[in-house]
Amino acid sequence: MDAYIVPPGPVRMSKWNVIKMFELGTMHIAGFDLGLQNWRISTEIMEIDLEKLTAKTFSGSTYSFTEPRGEMHELVLRVLDESAQGKYSVADDEMLKALAPKSGTETGKGELNE
Repeated sequence: MDAYIVPPGPVRMSKWNVIKMFELGTMHIAGFDLGLQNWRISTEIMEIDLEKLTAKTFSGSTYSFTEPRGEMHELVLRVLDESAQGKYSVADDEMLKALAPKSGTETGKGELNE
């Protein structure tokens, strides 16, 4: 299965999860791109919000997901089996905490400082 490069932009994705690439030490989104109707593996994740089902990646792409993370699409699994050959793992919730959006801190007046 051939790899391809897609310019950054908005991505709507289903059947996705977050993977950690062992050799790179980075985390990526892997799933089915509904716009391209094909598998997609993102550049490194910069921020992910599991409640809002959104993410931003190093390339500048913004992701929105149709459902919470879970089983990856069969095309993505095939690509990972052929290309990554076991050099990745599915990220757990603890790993993703570092990528959660940074919120402001509350002042003594109940206001939010960003």
